[in-house]
Amino acid sequence: MVVFGASWCNKCQEEIPKLILYYKDWKTKYDLEIVFVSLDTAPEKFINFTSIFPWISSCDYKGWDSKVAIDYCVFGTPTMYLLDASQAILLKPISEKQVLAFFSSISR
Repeated sequence: MVVFGASWCNKCQEEIPKLILYYKDWKTKYDLEIVFVSLDTAPEKFINFTSIFPWISSCDYKGWDSKVAIDYCVFGTPTMYLLDASQAILLKPISEKQVLAFFSSISR
């Protein structure tokens, strides 16, 4: 799952840490990895925001001009994409609850 966000985004501060509650379980059950892509422009803000995340976090400090944000057509934060092994988009969830529902539907 690719998650785009930033330290200055109030909704990111609220929503992204919720993923921590599910990360270990999703990784074990579904071999899911989370990659957080930050749209921050200041290294210290990026480091402070991501220091609690148990997953891969990346930032090129270009903000909205980040190539990966442009490539994924990110125009708001947080933006999440659940990808399959070939990097095809399976779901563009707006919350961890949608990811839970998706996994619940495929686990039946």
